[in-house]
Parts: sequence; C-alpha cells; structure tokens
Amino acid sequence: MLPCKPCAAIQVEDPAALLPQLELEPTLSAEDILFVAWDLTLDGTADTDDAKALEQAGATPWLRLHFTTPAPLSANLDRLETELEQVSVLAAAAGDEAHFQILWHPEGADSAELLVTDYAFLVKRAAVAITGAQVAAQVISQPLPPDPQLLRDLYSEEIAAYLEGVALRPGDPANEKTAIDLLMELDPGSAIISDSVPYPEPTWDSLPRAAEQAALGYGISVFDATSSKPSSITPLKLLAAEFQGDLSFDPYSSPVGSTGVQGWSFVRGEDLDLRVIVESATVGDEISLTFSDRPLELRKWTIRDAQDNHTQVTLQNTRFGGKLPSKLFKFVEQPDKTTPE
Repeated sequence: MLPCKPCAAIQVEDPAALLPQLELEPTLSAEDILFVAWDLTLDGTADTDDAKALEQAGATPWLRLHFTTPAPLSANLDRLETELEQVSVLAAAAGDEAHFQILWHPEGADSAELLVTDYAFLVKRAAVAITGAQVAAQVISQPLPPDPQLLRDLYSEEIAAYLEGVALRPGDPANEKTAIDLLMELDPGSAIISDSVPYPEPTWDSLPRAAEQAALGYGISVFDATSSKPSSITPLKLLAAEFQGDLSFDPYSSPVGSTGVQGWSFVRGEDLDLRVIVESATVGDEISLTFSDRPLELRKWTIRDAQDNHTQVTLQNTRFGGKLPSKLFKFVEQPDKTTPE
C-alpha cells in the first residue's frame, strides 16, 4: 500500500534544477513522499548524482531507464546484457528509496506497438538486475495503453512478481477505469500510475487533478514538466505533507459546490481524519492564505473577487478544542431535511 493518497510525481528534464525549489519552505519531511522523475540513457553516460541530491532534499528519485536493444531481444542478448550491466551499477548507487521505470524504445523499430512477449522478458531481466543490486528498489512498467486485452496478454507472461507499479497512459476516463479495475484483479498489490499529464499553470490546479485521478483508482499521478521549468512545486510539496498515511477516497463526504465546483475527500484509516481538495472558484476570484513558520499555522486569508474587491480575515489569539453552546444554533424543521440558520 502506498504511504499517501493522492501521491504525486513530477517529471523534469533536469532534476538538479529542481533542487532550489525543494530547499524552499515548506520542505519535505522524512515521511513526505514526492517523486521526481527524469530520463536516463543506458549508453554509459548516466550517473546517480542527481538521485543522491534529491534524496538529501527529501524527494524520492524515479529513474526512467531507456532501453534501446533492438527486437527481438532473444537475437540481441549481448546488447541487452550491456544495458543491464549499466542498470545494475545505477541501481547499486541510487539508494534504497529509488524507483526504476523500464522503458523500451527498440532501435530501428518501425512501429510504436508494444511487443508484449519481448517487453515481458525485458521487465523480468531488468527487475532481477535492479533488485539484485538494490533489494528495496521499486520497479515500474513503462506507460501502457489502457487496453484490457494487452494488459491480459502482458500478465499472462507472469510479470506480476517483478513489478511494484504499472503505469497507464491517460485517455478516455471510461477506458482508464476499465483498465484500472482489471489491474486490481490481475495484480492486487501493485500501484497503478497515471503517466503522465501536463503539469498545469497555475500550478495549484495540480491538486484537483491528482485528486480526480485518485478517485478514479490511480495511486500515483505523474505530472510532466519536461517542456519548461515548473514555476513552483509548492502545491506538490503540500500534497506530500498533508496527504500522507493510510488514506482512502471517500465519495460520500466529497463536497460539490452549487456552481458545479467539485471536491474530493480522503479519510485516514487510523483516526478517520479528513482531507479535502476543492477545485478553484470562478475565474477572477482569488484567495491568498498566509501562514506562520514554526509552527506552520494559518494566520490570515484574503479574498479578491472578480471586481477586485478585497476581503481580509485575520486570526488572532486563536484557541482550539473549545466547546460551543448549542443555543448558538437554531434549527428549523422542514419536511425533508433539517436546515441550520
């Protein structure tokens, strides 16, 4: 079971460029899970310096390993063995928190269609090389189309024991839901990953997107920020801090606004603590939250409406855990419901 819900990953071109943002407040604690993914070619030039730096900054490295051995693999075992040797070296040096994604782009291939038998063979060989060098490493498939028959064919090759996560390419939500339900049946213990969706601007829109995908059944949402350096990863850091632990999507307590604004609720199993993510309000409205540092507490918020009117609420001398007398509230009985005034 994943230690967060929703969990998020951000895929970048240069992970080192993300380090200054990881060092800004709020920083990641040892319990917070934020994956940072990037591509590595297996041509002898890749190293794990970025993985070590990310771990020191609190992030979890996600190494996307690009295999290029031509198909069929059985006829190119020497080339494959060279790439596997590099993978073993990378896995041994990357640290025990690292995740490894097995991507195969066979050299000279005329089609992007997945060769299921060959890819299953690659997954098995790569997983053995990775876990042989780093026993705690997590192995993830490349993004697969949400095609039930392809998934059945792939799992008929007995790959379940070699994967900790299965990535799906997002598409039609109905097809994704069918594929997710099938994967839960084929491999109940595996994380299901949405790989990937563009990292949005404004970046706070990543939160409802991650919540929406978690409600669909995904365990991890990968956000693609390879086309440009992300302006901020603060939303993802807050998601990692606030949505850690044994959380489950709770459709029965998820709020829906009168204007169609949607919300998603997640409940923690151990104490029934509730976490809620709500979509942004109408375009033109804006709310700014101000927090104190050490401890991190909400101090005030400012609301700006579409007419540029500002309303500010400041919290002072706050007290917690107090009880309110019942006479503060008046309830009016109606035929079908009880409405507080």
